[in-house]
Amino acid sequence: MLKLHEIQQQFMQGLYEPKAVTAAEFIQPSSKQSASERLQSYRHSLIGHLSQVLSEIYPVCLRLLGQTFFERLSLRYINEHPSKSLNVNDYGEQFAEFIQAFPPLIDYAYIADVARLEWHWHRAFHGEDQAPLNIEALNQLDKNAIQNLHFRLPVASALLESNYPIQAIWAANQVEHSEVAPVDLDQGGVKLFVWRQGLDMRIDVLSDEEWWFLNAIAEDKAFPSLCDQLLQQHPSCDTASLAPHCVEQGYINDFQLKPCEV
Repeated sequence: MLKLHEIQQQFMQGLYEPKAVTAAEFIQPSSKQSASERLQSYRHSLIGHLSQVLSEIYPVCLRLLGQTFFERLSLRYINEHPSKSLNVNDYGEQFAEFIQAFPPLIDYAYIADVARLEWHWHRAFHGEDQAPLNIEALNQLDKNAIQNLHFRLPVASALLESNYPIQAIWAANQVEHSEVAPVDLDQGGVKLFVWRQGLDMRIDVLSDEEWWFLNAIAEDKAFPSLCDQLLQQHPSCDTASLAPHCVEQGYINDFQLKPCEV
């Protein structure tokens, strides 16, 4: 006798694989549909729901690719990447990598980066709420404590770099049913901070120094060593004003004191 998780596994396999018929034996037929027909109904419902989820997470990609192409692309993705979470907000994380490897889109590399931007936007929008940085506690740290200082970025945030002006592409495609102004792909790449500040969603274009600084924070580097390495990478950087600037912008949301590693 099959165990419950084995039955569930076969049922899910039947939903994602049209040729898998073993799951139908666990479904009771109705007066109008056989077990196999009911399985197909469940499958169509699931595929339709996940397709809708992808179109809501990636509306700019949908607009760039067109409805028909996007729907076919989504179907291929869904068949290869079954949902593994009960929370639909977790679905679609590998969509950008799927686009990047999809042969018909090889010559449109910027679309995968647009998808990455949309995924980070989606995750930041649904990310965890946080209290603002405790400026008073930060200002009260003594010089010895500074040696052990590690800053933290907002939980609902992500750093993203692209060789293409994806922020401009994203912005140009935000107004539905409007004529989209062309974006010159040769205008250069961008370094972005995608994040939520309270109820406000933001996509900020970073300088090279800000990019390096925030990435070092994300890598959990102690503040003193972070500043030393930053000056090595960018000798003209004003490190004394960069940290206060990032605090003021909201890029630094928290801090922690950790013993120095020997």
